[in-house]
Amino acid sequence: MVKIKKLIVFLIACVIAVTSGYIYLFDKYHSGQAAFSQDKNTDLTKRDIYVTIEQSQKWTGEDKLTVGGQYDGKIYNKTRIDYTDWTVVIENLPKGSYIDSSWDGVYVEEEGKITITPLEYNVDILHDTARPFGMILYTPYQCKLTDITVYASTKTVMTADPVFWVVQSITAFAVIVSIIVIVYDRRVKRLRRKRDEYREIIEQSLRTFANIIDAKDRYTSGHSERVAIYSREIAKRMELSADECERIYYIAFLHDIGKIAIPDSILKKAGALTDDERKVIQTHPSVGGDILKDFTSIEGISEGARYHHEKYDGTGYTEGRKGEDIPLLARIICVADSYDAMASKRCYRADLPKDYILSELEKCSETQFDPEIAKVMIGMINDGYVETVKAAVEEEKADDVPIEIA
Repeated sequence: MVKIKKLIVFLIACVIAVTSGYIYLFDKYHSGQAAFSQDKNTDLTKRDIYVTIEQSQKWTGEDKLTVGGQYDGKIYNKTRIDYTDWTVVIENLPKGSYIDSSWDGVYVEEEGKITITPLEYNVDILHDTARPFGMILYTPYQCKLTDITVYASTKTVMTADPVFWVVQSITAFAVIVSIIVIVYDRRVKRLRRKRDEYREIIEQSLRTFANIIDAKDRYTSGHSERVAIYSREIAKRMELSADECERIYYIAFLHDIGKIAIPDSILKKAGALTDDERKVIQTHPSVGGDILKDFTSIEGISEGARYHHEKYDGTGYTEGRKGEDIPLLARIICVADSYDAMASKRCYRADLPKDYILSELEKCSETQFDPEIAKVMIGMINDGYVETVKAAVEEEKADDVPIEIA
């Protein structure tokens, strides 16, 4: 959930940064009033905003002292944006010049200067267009109007800018991704709740079956649960995946289920077993495997019961499998089961000392036990993990409270 929140925060931060940057740049380059000046030496072909004024007609004034002319002007906008509120200022007119009439604008005369502003209908200069204006002007002599400045404010709105839609697309993408992530996260949470519910049902069921198995002999109370916890810890320390560790934990709960078919007279016998009794005891792995063969919801649960008494050197039972031909989960359960058997009190003996158990695990590496797994079990004994498990299981059995060993 923390990663999901971080992703959403990151996306929102990206959107804010991109949007803020775009607004700043748009405001910087596409807002405010600009001035475009030109004179007789200006190359208009290289200008984006410029004015042309042509004298389409000319005549001599009635006073014979002035020259009259019709001046047709155009404001060209060769940019990709629109301008508005334009003003054209014509300067350096001969002294005595005056306007007789005008159109397409408001004309204000000053000494040597004419200022033209738009009317309501022609206030805008759209991109790639020209805005006309004109006047009848009398001057003391024939002259060209070349000293001109255009003032205009940008009119372009963000929606007219292609970059705006790129920013909008990025924003929409971020919003859609955030929504998908939130919906996905909620769905995952629901699935996890369901999974946890199913997991709890499975664990309670397996724990119940294990209690039934252990109930046949008061000396083995808690054995199946301890073996399950040891097996999961071994798998964890061997760096198997979390799912694999959990699977081995469940499988180990029922590794001894075949003992329900063993008569109590043999299972609880305090003295040494006869050869025939030993053969009966040695049937419990295969019986357990047969009992669980249709339990396909947990992969490998049948193999865990069937092969947990196989030995690494091939001298075990019931099939005499050897080395890595024995399933890994069965090799793990074998070590965990053997340790707990040695460390627990039985009807025919007391629990064995720690030093003796360690020496047996070392001595039987590569014969009875997978050496790598035995090494992990030895580490669990030396660092006190097994004592923590024993105490927790004993407390649970006393209080009937489920436990979880990390």
